[in-house]
Amino acid sequence: MVVVVGQRGFLLVAIWANMAFPLPWSLSPFYSRQISPYNQQNARTTYLHAHSGRRESQKGEMNTKDRLLAKISQTTNASKHQSQLERRADTRASKRGMSLRGRSVSRGSGEAEYRRAMSILRSRDWQSALRMLITYRNSSSPYASRLAHSLLNFLTTHGSSLGAARRDTTASIISSVFGSGIAMDTQVWTSSLLAQVSAGEWKSAIRSYNLGKIAGFQPGLPAYGAALSAMRMGAQWKRALDLGWKVVRENPVVPDARFFATFLGAILKREDRRAALRALEIHKEMRRLRVRGDLAVYKTLIGGITQADGSMAPMALGLYHEMTKEYGISPDVPLLRMMIGVCSKRRARPYHLWHKALVFYIEVLKRDPLALDSVSYSAAIAAAEAGGRWEAALDIYETQRGRSVRVLDVAYTNLIIATSRVGRYQKALEVLDDMVEHGVIPDVVGYSAAIGGCMKGFRFDLAGTLLEEMHAIGIDPTPITHRFMCECLLDAEERESHYETSFQRLNLAKNLAKVEGEGIPWHSYGSALFSTLLLGRWKMGRVLFKEWEKSQTPLHPMVWHIIIAACCERGTYNWESVDMFKSLFRANVTVDTRTGTRMAAVVSLLRDMIRYNPDESKATSPEERRKARSRNKKMAKRHRDLFAPWKDALNSTDASDND
Repeated sequence: MVVVVGQRGFLLVAIWANMAFPLPWSLSPFYSRQISPYNQQNARTTYLHAHSGRRESQKGEMNTKDRLLAKISQTTNASKHQSQLERRADTRASKRGMSLRGRSVSRGSGEAEYRRAMSILRSRDWQSALRMLITYRNSSSPYASRLAHSLLNFLTTHGSSLGAARRDTTASIISSVFGSGIAMDTQVWTSSLLAQVSAGEWKSAIRSYNLGKIAGFQPGLPAYGAALSAMRMGAQWKRALDLGWKVVRENPVVPDARFFATFLGAILKREDRRAALRALEIHKEMRRLRVRGDLAVYKTLIGGITQADGSMAPMALGLYHEMTKEYGISPDVPLLRMMIGVCSKRRARPYHLWHKALVFYIEVLKRDPLALDSVSYSAAIAAAEAGGRWEAALDIYETQRGRSVRVLDVAYTNLIIATSRVGRYQKALEVLDDMVEHGVIPDVVGYSAAIGGCMKGFRFDLAGTLLEEMHAIGIDPTPITHRFMCECLLDAEERESHYETSFQRLNLAKNLAKVEGEGIPWHSYGSALFSTLLLGRWKMGRVLFKEWEKSQTPLHPMVWHIIIAACCERGTYNWESVDMFKSLFRANVTVDTRTGTRMAAVVSLLRDMIRYNPDESKATSPEERRKARSRNKKMAKRHRDLFAPWKDALNSTDASDND
């Protein structure tokens, strides 16, 4: 017998005894020479050496199946050929008498079970992986901690697929991991924090963080980030501020951009100016440490500070330019949409950024038109309205309707304001009708802007119709209404032109009434009275009001608000306004309850304070003029306190109602 060990470990046995014919030397591996007794002894030694080395190579052969499975998992068609290669591996192992299916591994090692569990976990079968993890109960094997770490990371990454049961599933998995007696290390602790934060269990995450610190675990940046995220969910921004500064100043490892993004998000959870200033300090410290911010950092910072304080819009625009020009970071479409809203803020100081908002809107329209939503379109319309570009606002509105994107209420209102301020009351009324057709009830701002546009276009009849419509749906005029009535004619030259045109139309209406024998329309008197009072010609306005009262034309409820708007423009009440209020009360002119109650209080308080002697207006001596001026100053001082609540309401609505 000759035993020869080949290069790949196979035994070649050649038996040559009592054979009728000799073995052909062409088939022998040692065809160059015959086998001598010395060679037979050498072959026997080689066989014994191979037999003793079989045990050493057995461990590698026992993991044949696991190596094949690992190779399968790295290929793209693993799921297609996995079962076939498993059977092939079992067949090869069974030929050597080493079946892997019935083999048991000691609890101390567990490498094969770990590999099998990881293969199962890659197929997203976390229930089976959890059952295999429980088999490591009270085990000190390092593979147990590694499997727990992998399972928790899987839960953090793919937990959204669990849906509504994510929170309960996370709690059960973490309790199973911690209750199995597996040796806890820093990685498993950090993974549990991340899993709890991803499931929304911020209280449990903070509790686990505190317990880990007590147990002596040294947290890394991921653990600190998980703690800051949990504090952000719980609105504990002071604790987040202390922890973040502690990490930045005391941690030997310089925090990365991901940590700063989490830190900024935790601080800006509190939407106020104080939090915005703290966030800017953090950004300054990040630049001092030469940490290059990424897109997430700037998105968090820009959106947070403008949400906290709209006046920081120019500062947010500076951060955007720093990101794009200094660091060369290309903005994505969500950031561009955010910049549309940032630059359309009305409270931006020292100047408005409406032109920048339109530039960002055009950029998004070029990149991805389908990415524009209702909020982006509304912000673009608000920017066009702030810049007086009513045509651009109408184009954006038509584009939005053409793409079947829902129009927000504030977009309708801003569009009405934009068209009304330039006297395009027809477009304003069309938008008002579109609101009603789409089931949106106009608010007091929309109606007030439309009324102002109609008054600017000499259509006081339409303004009166809108006022009656407001009463019908239960909306009462407010100081916003009077403000829009005053703002429809802001320029002095425009007011003078409106005054001349109104009186020309009034004279024409009087001549037509004489010819046709009909009454004079009330809106002719209303337009002339409004333009007269806005120019501050109160005596002439009172005369015109008395003429209107004596004519056959009935007084319209719009007269109340014309006089009040003129008083708001002046800043106080005078004896002419009080006298006209008295006449309106005597004539029982319809008025809403809110306005009527306030004007009744004004009349009752000023009835005894205002005394008017017609002869004083005819006085020409300097002494009489001095007395009249002194009387007017005292009267203005008394009326200033009475008018203060109305003026405060105007100032408050200027900043909030139309922002």
